[in-house]
Amino acid sequence: IGQSASAYTITLKTQTGGKFRYKVGTGSWSGYSTSTAGVAVDVPNGQSITMEAVPNSSTYYFVDWKYTPNGGSDTHWVYPYQYTFTPAGNGTRIAYFTTSYKTITAASNPTNTATIQVSGPFAEQALPTAGIKVGVGAQCTLSATPTTGNYFMRWNNPDGTQVTKRYYYSFVVSDNRSLTAVTTTECYTIKGSVNNTTYGNTIKVSGPLPEQDMPTAGIKVGRDATIYLTATPRSSSYYFVNWTEGTTTTEASAL
Repeated sequence: IGQSASAYTITLKTQTGGKFRYKVGTGSWSGYSTSTAGVAVDVPNGQSITMEAVPNSSTYYFVDWKYTPNGGSDTHWVYPYQYTFTPAGNGTRIAYFTTSYKTITAASNPTNTATIQVSGPFAEQALPTAGIKVGVGAQCTLSATPTTGNYFMRWNNPDGTQVTKRYYYSFVVSDNRSLTAVTTTECYTIKGSVNNTTYGNTIKVSGPLPEQDMPTAGIKVGRDATIYLTATPRSSSYYFVNWTEGTTTTEASAL
């Protein structure tokens, strides 16, 4: 029977225009490196490594992390500029950058009824009014948080077609994009509960808002929004059966 190595070696590299740093487990960050040849990092078996890649100048944009299979060419691995994983073997990870970019803009409708954040190839930040430049091929995520008294409904394209009813939207950048977070002041109160707290005690709510525990008093959701309720049994000895509304079975899925 084979034995696991006491440590795995992860070699980190960057393409021209970028720099990276790393930390092992809960340790401190290394300094930034612009090495295109590679920096070997020994990661003890069972521990994680966190990698971060950022541009080395204003003319470059982060795209993704790639890996190199044995005898193969560089292959897409993950999109976030900062990523943590626990190695199961030796490997190489390369930070890819580009000088090609597109401009991403977004606003709420009605105006100033939601704050918009952008993240993915860089740290999460407020989306500037004039938009933000994102490298072609990178994955960008927009998220909308309604201001007090407003409720998220959906993301729309400029022509009014719906993109998604989730409060966030992730996409791989290939063109300039201009998106609209549609909100409303009309809302309904949604409640959820378990039939017996011996069997289950957790109901999560998500969709037009980040996933969270369902409050006892329920939660207000905007008109025409799509909401997801998730029920979790208390232990592996119990099993989800169905959702009911009044005396009617509405859905036979935990989500």
